[in-house]
Amino acid sequence: MEVIIRENGDLTIPQTIFANTNFKPGQKVIITIESGKIVISPDKEEILERFKQLSKNNYITHIDSDEIHEQMILERFKTI
Repeated sequence: MEVIIRENGDLTIPQTIFANTNFKPGQKVIITIESGKIVISPDKEEILERFKQLSKNNYITHIDSDEIHEQMILERFKTI
């Protein structure tokens, strides 16, 4: 699809393209250049927030890495 870049560098993402993304109006995004192409990605905070929302439905509760390490040591001593 062809769009026109305005004199100030702005361009509008056509609605037909935008509708096929997970972006929302007002959302922060990161724009980078990769292999000569413009890439639009969700902001890192947005990605973290989406992950948090997904993890709310998970059955895994908080496990501290120190607890895991201690459990591993106890398991090793059981075999000695």
